[in-house]
Amino acid sequence: MKRITFILGVLFCLASFSIAHAQAWYTCNVIRAGITSYSNTAVAYLTDTASTPAFTNRPFTLSSTTTSQQLATALTALSAGKTVYVYAYPNLTGNVGSIINFYTNQ
Repeated sequence: MKRITFILGVLFCLASFSIAHAQAWYTCNVIRAGITSYSNTAVAYLTDTASTPAFTNRPFTLSSTTTSQQLATALTALSAGKTVYVYAYPNLTGNVGSIINFYTNQ
């Protein structure tokens, strides 16, 4: 009985972890974007626009392989007041997520 309880507990934890840390598409507002002065990393602060947001004003690091393009997308959306679509790993339990794909809403 203890073994079954332990196994069920482990499975529950793994399922919770994978759900809370899943990569997904989000529609967001860009709050601010730029290069950090302390680590020279490109960051965009985003807020999920869903009726129940997954995150608000959360920093996301931009992809190191497409930093210029993603930063240009973030700054364009910010200056034009447009939403963006991001495929991201939001790291809901930590404080910095990672962006995989980044598009502006036409």
